[in-house]
Amino acid sequence: MLDLKLLKTFVVVGDLLHFGRAAEALHSTQPGVTQHIARLEEQLGVQLLRRSKRAVSLTEAGTTLLRQASQMLALADRMHADAHAMADGLGGHLLIGLSSAIIHSTVPACIRAFRHAHPLIRISPTVERADRLYELLDASLVDVLVTTLPKRDDQLHNVKLRSRIEMGVALPSDHPLAKEPMLSIGDLADQPFYTVPRDRHPEVYDSLIAIIRRRGRPARIVGHEISFTNLLARVALGDGVALVPSAYAGIATPGVNVVPISDASLSTLQTYLVYRRDRGEVAVEKFIRAMRERDGASGPHQTRVINKRTLSKATK
Repeated sequence: MLDLKLLKTFVVVGDLLHFGRAAEALHSTQPGVTQHIARLEEQLGVQLLRRSKRAVSLTEAGTTLLRQASQMLALADRMHADAHAMADGLGGHLLIGLSSAIIHSTVPACIRAFRHAHPLIRISPTVERADRLYELLDASLVDVLVTTLPKRDDQLHNVKLRSRIEMGVALPSDHPLAKEPMLSIGDLADQPFYTVPRDRHPEVYDSLIAIIRRRGRPARIVGHEISFTNLLARVALGDGVALVPSAYAGIATPGVNVVPISDASLSTLQTYLVYRRDRGEVAVEKFIRAMRERDGASGPHQTRVINKRTLSKATK
């Protein structure tokens, strides 16, 4: 096993090609430097340096070792720094679960900022439907969730984030209202609706029912789906209309148009950070704190939808 101290001495001598200056750089003595080089040459069984009264030069073996030893010492320094970073909570592995709708919010930008601020923390994202994400959280296969579907559980924290998802209504593309720049739910009071189950989004569900009832009609809730992609599939099949993120307007779904809605209580969807109360990893704590501090900053998606909405109102 090569002694890193001997290698460090050799690298300094090999770079400076002068024993006296190398001793100064190493805060050592010239005899001490000479002894280190002699011990290294003895260990390797090769001559590394040619020495004369006037000059020091590298042998062919010395030239090769200088390159390799420099790389080894740099790697050793990196390993040392990483080990201390892990011990101090600067590193780690973070498993983040994201529901598909979250991709269309400002949350991904927050995660990118966190990754930039904590380069030693390795982030592994998982995108799944919300019910599957909770299974992964229960099995400790993810550390935290960012979702639109909170879950009442004594073992979990549900933290409301400032980031919200702009919502629209998905209609079959041949629907008479599919080309409108903006709609209210009242315009669709007679339509059959597919929604997420009430226990997942009680505020959204109840608001939808209330708006339709104010029009003097009973709400036609014809079915429920857990995921927004399943809701889009129902619309594409002509089974009804559904509330989905407005960002789906930019994702080609044959047979479906997504139109912004004007109803304030339904125009955005709350997002949540969910994690177990018994978490202990420092990396998880750092992420939770960062999300609370950074989320909600205006991002490209929010600006685009708001501008679109403003433009739509102006053209009416």
